[in-house]
Amino acid sequence: MKRILHLSNFTLLKLKGCATNSMQTKISNGLIRNGYAVFQYSDRDMCRIFSLTGHMNKLGRYRTNKHFLEYTLALKPDALVIGHADVIETETLLELKSRLPDLRILEWNFDGIGAGSNPYFEAECSFNVHKLLKKFPAVDALLVTTAEKKYFKPFMGRGKTIAFLPNIVDLSLETERNFEKSNLPYDFIFPCRPKRPRHFCGKPVQIEEIVQQITQLPQLKTIFPGFDSPLREAAAYQDILSQTAMGLNLSHTNDVYLYSSDRLAHFMGNGLLTFVDKRTGYKDLFNKNEMVFYEEPSELYEKILFYRKNDTERKRISQAGHEKYVYLFNEKRIGKYLSDILFDQLIPTDYPFPTLITS
Repeated sequence: MKRILHLSNFTLLKLKGCATNSMQTKISNGLIRNGYAVFQYSDRDMCRIFSLTGHMNKLGRYRTNKHFLEYTLALKPDALVIGHADVIETETLLELKSRLPDLRILEWNFDGIGAGSNPYFEAECSFNVHKLLKKFPAVDALLVTTAEKKYFKPFMGRGKTIAFLPNIVDLSLETERNFEKSNLPYDFIFPCRPKRPRHFCGKPVQIEEIVQQITQLPQLKTIFPGFDSPLREAAAYQDILSQTAMGLNLSHTNDVYLYSSDRLAHFMGNGLLTFVDKRTGYKDLFNKNEMVFYEEPSELYEKILFYRKNDTERKRISQAGHEKYVYLFNEKRIGKYLSDILFDQLIPTDYPFPTLITS
């Protein structure tokens, strides 16, 4: 049995950001359910412990890197999977590679690396690319949640594997089946925070404007966590999803191929009818009987009202979409996908979605 060490932020000490349906949990579950022995190391938690103050500081970072090096050398894993592990330095990973020559390292990242048509998202994407390039010399493979090739230019020509990482669904975490429910407390959900404009129907639009238009739709029971009510996390987030029929999956950018917030998996996995901009490219994987696609604001608002009034259609499409999403992107399939990449066993045609982008 191969051993895999999973290095990420597992949020045990700091409850803010404690997400029960987080990508890191799903990746661990998927690898375990494919027969791997998975060991988890929470870099930020360890940094807070080693800092002596409960906060991440220089002392905590130094001690965490030292401990992580010693821990990994003692464990001798066959592979190291890392995701958003900002505490661990590139030099630590390179030291591990020199002392464990057969160690394979895969880094995954679900933050945006391409802003598309939203200039307000460019600074964040540039920062994310910079972080990934910093660790890139130490990794064998990089997986990100887009399949648009032009955004991989900074990583090309270095002999590394680069691949698309779908937003994973895990039915042990996304447990609801809202397509079986009638008379839910809320018709429509859009979790959002008014930090910056979102890319909406081809242009940047302020969150307030989008929310205002949706709330004006007649007899629509809405909730906007993070905007008109507290942001929900952990069990509270799952609870509010269980009470909602439909949701808007609107990311910061919506014209970068197959990029999406992981909210898409939360909605589809829990059986919400999910509204998605056609510009995302998800129409290549789903049809109109599985997701509700729109191009213009008026089309979105008309379809929201139509499915509020036609509950049978809402249930039919959300069930079909749920079943398709679970088939494509369940944690066991994606766990196998990651391990195939790690151990050079990937056959791209085995997967019903884009896989390798370049190497």
